Amino acid sequence: QRRDNTLMNHLGGDELSILGFREHIFTHQHSVVGRYMALAEHSFGTIVQRFLSKPHYIRMHYGHPDMVNGHFVKKTSGVSRGSLRVNVNEDIFLGYEMAATGLTIGYTEFLFYGKGRDAEFNAASVFLKKLAQGCAMQLASRQVTDLYLTHLTIMQKIALFYGTLNHFVNIVAADTSIFVFAYMFTAFQVAQITTENLWLVGSAAGAPWILQLGFLNALPMLVERRIEQTYLGLTDVLLSLPFFAHQNRITSAYFRIAITSQRAGYLASGRGLGNTNTSLLEIYLYHASSNFIAG
Repeated sequence: QRRDNTLMNHLGGDELSILGFREHIFTHQHSVVGRYMALAEHSFGTIVQRFLSKPHYIRMHYGHPDMVNGHFVKKTSGVSRGSLRVNVNEDIFLGYEMAATGLTIGYTEFLFYGKGRDAEFNAASVFLKKLAQGCAMQLASRQVTDLYLTHLTIMQKIALFYGTLNHFVNIVAADTSIFVFAYMFTAFQVAQITTENLWLVGSAAGAPWILQLGFLNALPMLVERRIEQTYLGLTDVLLSLPFFAHQNRITSAYFRIAITSQRAGYLASGRGLGNTNTSLLEIYLYHASSNFIAG
């Protein structure tokens, strides 16, 4: 039987300030939205955390499955953070402070911890709104500034940024590029420049965009599911594309709002049941300002 030395050596000791565990999302069978949110949580809560833990040793504190050393927590004034506006994503700030003080954060896959995620459409949107606003406020926090400027190596900075803040920055960049792309081709049509003309002069704008670089983000998940589940889950990838395109638009909109206003707050998703009926009119009214009415 395989044993994880991290768990056996450090559980109950003071070598680690935080010990993270792998997650099992038990709400993946509650609804289609619950399944997609479980896949997203598996990608971030397991694959990304494994990458940050080894070889970079810069994993932070994310969510419920982590075990926190009580002796160290008492020295940092508890697990709760002080500002409702800045510390919206309060869990990661505990990891920031532990890493800034030179304490070790471990990760093990010897045990799975169960966790529920949103299984209703509007609740999933509220959760992403909170994450987007919290990420924007992280960029304005003293903990992030101190950690990136004084405590990390260049490889740890790249890994941590890629595994956390970069995801939201990429979504905003992709969302902006859609409007730039539309305005650019509108100007080409007014100037009577066709894609054939662009292709003849060697412009990349004239090439068809069939396989985009964004699909590379799905590659680790496909490999992971191939190893553990013995199938690729092609339907999950294809059918989840419109869902996550919708959610990414929400993330981009609320990230922009938080950056420009420097204000954010905790949003309770309610964790509605997967069999909750939501009409198309309710969905439209709920998401009109962020998804359907540009600007």
